[in-house]
Amino acid sequence: MKRIMIFLLLGSFGCIAALANDLEKEGLHGRIRTVETAHYEMIEKFGEWIAVDLYTSISEYNASGNITSLQRIPFRERVDYEEAYAYDEKGQKKEKLIYLEKRRLIGKEIYEKDRIREKISYDKNGYVSGKTKYDYDGNGYLVEETVYDTAGSVFSKVRYTVRSDGKVSREALYSSNGQKGPESSYEHDESGNKVVEIIELPPRKRKDLHDYDSKNKRIRTTTFFNDSLDSTTVFGYNEKGNLIESTRFAADGTVVEKTTLIYEYDSFGNWISLTIGKDVTKYDKTYFAPYKKVVRRFVYYK
Repeated sequence: MKRIMIFLLLGSFGCIAALANDLEKEGLHGRIRTVETAHYEMIEKFGEWIAVDLYTSISEYNASGNITSLQRIPFRERVDYEEAYAYDEKGQKKEKLIYLEKRRLIGKEIYEKDRIREKISYDKNGYVSGKTKYDYDGNGYLVEETVYDTAGSVFSKVRYTVRSDGKVSREALYSSNGQKGPESSYEHDESGNKVVEIIELPPRKRKDLHDYDSKNKRIRTTTFFNDSLDSTTVFGYNEKGNLIESTRFAADGTVVEKTTLIYEYDSFGNWISLTIGKDVTKYDKTYFAPYKKVVRRFVYYK
């Protein structure tokens, strides 16, 4: 199942717009300079919920709203992950460098006109351990993604069939010998929303049907496996458009899982606190059990 879900995510790559800056892509508001994000695990102790530090990430943005660096710092430790970005004179992203602790380079991404062209991985000794190359059509839409092994031979390919509006209608994974693997197909409504997703990994086939509200927010996903109803997930949003509730029902209508998200916002409309939890039933009582908390601190350009 994990392999199927990973393949499902590939389809989002082919239709990424190159127009919005990074802040807009992340749904953030205002002229942000820095975002410091602290991640916590919530545990119950003596009847109270306590936030346990996991790690903090710090993202820096330039005046154009594009990210210039990202650092991840485990609780009370030195930086263990870092990203650094470079832009050309037009403000378009041209390079991304990825480091682990002690600034050991493990990856590089090369961009052209804000579109990723090549991704390079490095081993602990600094040697190239793999490459991924991206090819686009005349309209700038991603049509092929090729992964190479350490010897420079083709390891796998993903090929995308793209509509004239840039939406991916089909994607297929191929092995090094050209044998077709998992394949996915998609249908979209007039607003460009993905309404049908079919993932075929014989002998299993997964089909998701998505419904949207008037604001193009996904409100329901109905999932089938091999044409048999598996589950239905219903989503709820607040007035700011943020997801606040997700409830998954089994085929017989019983609740399998309910997740609730609680937000606090700053004056710009960016959330500064997010608590995520599930409804848990114990001793015939149902209560909200938080398991994750995220706190963000923003520094804005004046």
